[in-house]
Amino acid sequence: MRASGGTRKRFSGGPKGPEDGRARPDDLYAVGTIAAVVQLIRMADGNVKALLEGRRRARLLEVIQDTPFTAARVEEMASVAVPAGVQSEALSRSLMSVFEQYLKANRACLRK
Repeated sequence: MRASGGTRKRFSGGPKGPEDGRARPDDLYAVGTIAAVVQLIRMADGNVKALLEGRRRARLLEVIQDTPFTAARVEEMASVAVPAGVQSEALSRSLMSVFEQYLKANRACLRK
């Protein structure tokens, strides 16, 4: 989804269920991430992969267009402080591990 305020920023808010074609506005989560487009990679099959860098959390206010792409009005959300502790440290390590696995699996794609 395109977020207002710049052509290279996107609101990333995924569908609630498994993909079965295009997601309809009611299928989207209400909270997502405003992200900057870091890199676009055109694949051999014609698809395009986007490398995004998350900037801020945002709330989906209104879907204003759904074809040929989804466009929406969004509102940035205030940052939430997470108290340090055993649980937050474990979640952070788990997230880093999953991200490292993703990078290893997509290494060839990221080198381009």
